[in-house]
Amino acid sequence: MTLNVSVVIPVLNGELTIDLAIRSVNDQTRPATEIIVVDDASTDATAAVLSQLTQMSSTPMIIIANPQNIGPGVSQNSGWSMARGALVSLLDADDVWHPQNT
Repeated sequence: MTLNVSVVIPVLNGELTIDLAIRSVNDQTRPATEIIVVDDASTDATAAVLSQLTQMSSTPMIIIANPQNIGPGVSQNSGWSMARGALVSLLDADDVWHPQNT
């Protein structure tokens, strides 16, 4: 069975962790349809890291850059509203998924 899954990841100053979170999505046995990252006005190098990851990701990535910090819940909802998958999965920027989902 093929499922269309959008993954939404809100991030604030996650330059040290967002790489592992996105790689864990790309390493799944069932690939996601898209990864939507909502940068909640980070002041570190998160934007630069996301730019590099967009080029290397095996899953299409959409980056939303909030002009000001609006919080993780509102950022999640913002990403969710952009999702095109039949299912939406939420992942924090400092979390990783086990590579084998069921």
